[in-house]
Amino acid sequence: MKMSLIYLILFLLPLAACEKDIYFSTSLIGEWSWVSTCGGITGACETPKSTNTRINLVFTTDSICYEYQNDSLTSSRRFWVYKLVDLHDPKDTTYLLDGDQIFSINNNTLYLSHYGADFGSLYKRIRY
Repeated sequence: MKMSLIYLILFLLPLAACEKDIYFSTSLIGEWSWVSTCGGITGACETPKSTNTRINLVFTTDSICYEYQNDSLTSSRRFWVYKLVDLHDPKDTTYLLDGDQIFSINNNTLYLSHYGADFGSLYKRIRY
């Protein structure tokens, strides 16, 4: 019983060291065009050319994300962003989209991956 309690404390301690706040990221707003998805066990990459599929994501200021596949709307959903700051290293910040996707933006390139996954997708900004 004592060992289970110790494991539980060791598991919960890192979670307590992060501060989670709902955060609005204006840098995400706009239209993004899918460039590639790479990773997984084989490290393979898929692209619009290899799949014959164009995917665009549109993030709006009223927190709605529209997904278009080959110019057809395939889904729309509300989105939210969490900002996780490691209290032990304040420079180490992670942004979570809808609670399960990590994202980063660098030079008009959006990188999305599912939390804990070994693959991710790149998107290029095509419109603000």
